[in-house]
Amino acid sequence: AFATGVDSMSGNFVFTGAPLPTAVTDTSVDTYVTATSNPSTLGLTFAPGALVNGAGNDLVLFGVGTTLDSFRLSIGTPFVDLTTSNSGFTTPNGLQLNKVLVELGDLGIGDGAEVTSILLTFNDTTSDFALAGALNPPPAVIPVPAAVWMFGSGLIGLVGIARRRRA
Repeated sequence: AFATGVDSMSGNFVFTGAPLPTAVTDTSVDTYVTATSNPSTLGLTFAPGALVNGAGNDLVLFGVGTTLDSFRLSIGTPFVDLTTSNSGFTTPNGLQLNKVLVELGDLGIGDGAEVTSILLTFNDTTSDFALAGALNPPPAVIPVPAAVWMFGSGLIGLVGIARRRRA
């Protein structure tokens, strides 16, 4: 699940590949924004239930380019300073894809708590932000298909027939 909207923005940005908010809410790493002034901030929103503090890392931020990207991530008052690392992949346009993984517990978010907005502060004017993705959405409730119920009742019927034959 990727960020679905931009709810705030301050500072100056250059957009590549698409205008804001599309540049940071689509699923393409070839559309991105670069802050051209410090400090610059970008508030991103997630659909309810998409970003949840689960086991391990909960959020991934992607940047592009040969320079590693530096951000401050805030959720409410707590914040963490983050620097991306090279993911080992390149974008379709041939840019280096950088990533940083975030565990929401490091920001004081409780186990199982949902987050619907984050605030990114660009620590420098060379960071290119492409997209944010949630890693631990809650599992969807999957109904038991009718075939499984039919199989189970058939099995019970066979057990009943076998008992009658023995009696």
